[in-house]
Amino acid sequence: MRIAIALSAICLALPALAQDKSSHDLVIGSAKASGQAGFPGYVSVHDERMEASMLPGGYFTLGTSSGLSASTLDDRCALTYGHPYAKTSYPFFSVDGNWYRMEEYLSRDPLTPELSGHALRVQARADGDEHVVLTFTVELNERGALLQAEIGNLDDRPHTCRVGIAVDPALGRWGDGYLALGNASLRHGTRLRAPDLPPVLTLWERDRAPTGLGVDCSFPDPAPDLIVADNWARLYGTHEPQDQPATQQRLYDLALKVYWAEAELAPGETRLYQMAMDLRPPDFTTPVFVRWDLPSSFALTDNLMFPRDFSSYLQIANTTGRRVDATVSLDLPTVLNAVPPERSLSLDSQPAYHKLDMRSNLVFEDGVFDVGLKVTEGGQILDELRRSFFLPATPLADTGLAVQVDSLDLTHYPEVTLTFEVREEPEDRLITRLAPENVFLFENDERVRQFTLKKDRSAGVDAVDIVFALDVTGSMGGEITGVKNHIVEFADSLSHRGIDFRLGMVTFLDIIENVYPFTRDVQAFHALVGNQYAHGGDDTPENSLEALLKAAQFPFRPEASRLVIWITDADYHESNSVTPLIRSEVIDALLSNEITVHSVGNPSFRSAFYAPFTESTGGRDFDIYGNFRDILLHISRFEVFGRFVVTYHSPARTAHE
Repeated sequence: MRIAIALSAICLALPALAQDKSSHDLVIGSAKASGQAGFPGYVSVHDERMEASMLPGGYFTLGTSSGLSASTLDDRCALTYGHPYAKTSYPFFSVDGNWYRMEEYLSRDPLTPELSGHALRVQARADGDEHVVLTFTVELNERGALLQAEIGNLDDRPHTCRVGIAVDPALGRWGDGYLALGNASLRHGTRLRAPDLPPVLTLWERDRAPTGLGVDCSFPDPAPDLIVADNWARLYGTHEPQDQPATQQRLYDLALKVYWAEAELAPGETRLYQMAMDLRPPDFTTPVFVRWDLPSSFALTDNLMFPRDFSSYLQIANTTGRRVDATVSLDLPTVLNAVPPERSLSLDSQPAYHKLDMRSNLVFEDGVFDVGLKVTEGGQILDELRRSFFLPATPLADTGLAVQVDSLDLTHYPEVTLTFEVREEPEDRLITRLAPENVFLFENDERVRQFTLKKDRSAGVDAVDIVFALDVTGSMGGEITGVKNHIVEFADSLSHRGIDFRLGMVTFLDIIENVYPFTRDVQAFHALVGNQYAHGGDDTPENSLEALLKAAQFPFRPEASRLVIWITDADYHESNSVTPLIRSEVIDALLSNEITVHSVGNPSFRSAFYAPFTESTGGRDFDIYGNFRDILLHISRFEVFGRFVVTYHSPARTAHE
């Protein structure tokens, strides 16, 4: 048995290959609403149901005006991506084996569309030896829209031609499109060939009821001989059918390419190819209907995931006629985060827009992931939807990483347990953070995809909760400044070594002045320290015992190491009018909570006042008149967890030999 671990953890300067689809959506701000003036060469047409637009080059989009229903849910919706200014749906054709989009064939500019009645029309013809002309028309009718591509041979010799239309569905608002085949939606890319092509292809806004907006695609004679259904990124930029990918990739951004059979056109001959896109009655039958602008594809910009931190929005329409007290819950894969994953909303008769703050995580292999959303009331599901999205691999490499296997356990074979650690060379820095997506596991050169990864917690620190017990009396001005000046560097030291930490603080004089709860926000904690100032306390002792007891009562995490950094230049009150506490009570509270105390104090009080706490809890005493930066950085140097444990089921069919 040969076991290999490959890791990806260091970013390289590699070109980003993922296409940014939004670059094909020609958003031009406020001019978007100004009709023909919105974009040079742009024309549009609409009737009471639908609208269509066309850009130079025959790029077209379709949308609804009022749709087919009385509901506002199908008003002003897209039927193709980016309506009305996108360039992802278009005709294309070949002449004697050479493929073109209209703008690639024309030798003169501009290729400007024209409006005639309810039709948009554009024509491409060459001025050279190939006198072939393609006329593309989008015409609205009582059912929807009719796409027509007419190719004609104006030459005195025959030419072999083929015509195709690329359609990029995006039904509704912010959605994509689902191709219904039989009783299910297409989930993977495929090629549909004549004579097995269904007479009608139905596209829906959703892949399950309620299906939202719908469009029927049919083909008046002649029928196409090939339809390729795949993700837009795999289809865009290629024309030849043999170049269209035949792989079974999961669909996350459906696109269609329709091909008619190649034909030889005699001099003066024309051929007409048609694709009808007719509206279906929409399905908005749930008590509420949700739309979500979650991107269907993330991209890489300068080798970084984009977007990482982003806001997405839900549009929730309440169709019940009454107020709905709803709960929105998310079912997210590990590569996507939202806080909180569940929230409550009150919905009235107006569509509600709800903001979700989200973050995408890095992955090191391209992947298609599913996300789910439910809206419930009193446990009853009012609406739910599922979406798929693509996350590209961040360009990474294992250069400079050394993997050392500590142990291999085959006691419970075929279950295999492997312990290892990783160091970055040449600094010999221990890598303390790995996620399953960082690890590529192989056995006998066969990839093992199902495994568990966890930390070996037999030694070291992985998480720590730290409470500062800070004396803020008049003599402590310099020490407060020292903490303020170096707390960020202290936190950076913890973070650099992969420690999950939280910071809290208790400030005191003869009384407890402030208690600041745990936070992970270093800048916010820095501001809290910055707000402290030395005041009062002209006499000693101070009330350290109350402060230490208050620190011991913080809500420490069960899995975290617990630390109190006690900073004072004074001795403390004990069993008197200021406090009834005695040191043994406080030490017992600290020990019972497994808290380590480090003191930063006046050396003259060390043995009599500080040492009972530090020695009993395993801490250290530091000189308050020393260098605060060095003191804090020394405290931050925990022995951290560095070993990882991988467990998997061996793919081998026979026992280990």
